[in-house]
Amino acid sequence: MKDSIEGDPETHIYHLPDELLVFLFNKLVDAKCLCRCYIVSKRFASIITQIHDVSFAIPSRNINNISNQQNDLYHEESFAKNVLQFFVDNIYTKPVRYLRYIFLPKPPLSVSFDPIVFRAFTKFLKKLGRVKSLHVELPSFHENQSVLKWEAEFGSELSFCVVLFATTFRIMQMEDCENDVRPISLTNELLRSRSNHAIQRLMDALWRNHIVRHVIEDHKELKDLTVSDSNKEGTLCLGENQIAELHDLSPTLPTSGYVKIWHAPIMHLLTSGHVMEGATVVMVRLLDQQSADEDRIMNRVFKEEEVFREAAKEIYENYKTDALTYVIELNIP
Repeated sequence: MKDSIEGDPETHIYHLPDELLVFLFNKLVDAKCLCRCYIVSKRFASIITQIHDVSFAIPSRNINNISNQQNDLYHEESFAKNVLQFFVDNIYTKPVRYLRYIFLPKPPLSVSFDPIVFRAFTKFLKKLGRVKSLHVELPSFHENQSVLKWEAEFGSELSFCVVLFATTFRIMQMEDCENDVRPISLTNELLRSRSNHAIQRLMDALWRNHIVRHVIEDHKELKDLTVSDSNKEGTLCLGENQIAELHDLSPTLPTSGYVKIWHAPIMHLLTSGHVMEGATVVMVRLLDQQSADEDRIMNRVFKEEEVFREAAKEIYENYKTDALTYVIELNIP
């Protein structure tokens, strides 16, 4: 075996110019792949510190995932030593209260992310001082098929949290044009259920926002950050202004807010060719935020997935004057 990749004449990639390697590593995006490349050689390590785009999926905390991560991410001896040292310095000597006992809402105990992998990721990320776009994927904490999509935006405080529900969601068929489908009304039971699920998603967003603070603290060039889940259900979005707020200000936990609910018994989404029955949009915001800003929010929410964007926008526009509104107290532990 050759002592180093530099001495291997067959390794043509090593002779590529730095600019091309930066381009290639930026296309990798995945943090695990970048980590493997980082330990290949000093040259690769120095080039990887210049990349702008990173994505990382944090596994749930269970035996199989931990075993897979050890075989997959940490099998290289030098990286394993770093992880072990990080474990000793940050976990053994400090009680494991990193997020589970923090003042923010806790995720369900049955599902939580792997803290060792998360700490290893944040430590590796600190080496990448020029990251401009970052995507983090967390395990999903909820299984509720009526929740199609949710999105939240934070800076130092909540901007909005919008949740889209539907009792059924399907591709439009010929029989849907006959309008013989029985509409699904917003009963008190359905209203209560969807309101509760919307607040749960807000709690998830608050928890993700707290995680974000630990990820971005060493990244002054970061301009775009999204935190999603493995089911692709919800997204926390932070742009350049929101990231700057998190750098400069302590987060403000909301104590009260208002909820607005728009319900459509049935929606025919002609652009995307889908039908939603019992479709509901729930928006949660702070009390002092102006409702005039709602038009801007509903015109751009779920912009990455056109069918959900179309649904939320049409429900809002068609049922805007029929909104149910109430005030809530957010007793965050």
